Amino acid sequence: MTSLRHIASSLILALTSVSSWAEEAKSAITYEPVVETQGEKPGAQSYVRVNYVITLTDGTLMDRTEPGYPALLQMESIIPGLRDGLMLMSAGSRSRITVPPSLAYGDRGAGKIPPGAALVIDIELVDIHNNSHQE
Repeated sequence: MTSLRHIASSLILALTSVSSWAEEAKSAITYEPVVETQGEKPGAQSYVRVNYVITLTDGTLMDRTEPGYPALLQMESIIPGLRDGLMLMSAGSRSRITVPPSLAYGDRGAGKIPPGAALVIDIELVDIHNNSHQE
């Protein structure tokens, strides 16, 4: 007997394999590489410098870094969906990560981000600092 979960997983796999540009991460984010690079990837304890634009799925701007001023983020302190996506990237990579509400701010929302919102994050991983905060 085929379970509904198995059917859903097969459907997701089939849909994502149609496009070589998207791969489904374990957490159910959608990860679409724009520019891929090779090299070290950040770990759960890393600090990363990133440029980003965060929108809702309808395109409404929620947040962005200032051009030329990447944000320094501690991997442990960011939303789970963004952390999962960043762990797939190497320094110099650019990607679009779509984060479902359950891996973003859920039913509580945050600031301008409404409750139950999925986020679309266009992000560039500028560099990685493992296990230390470096300016």
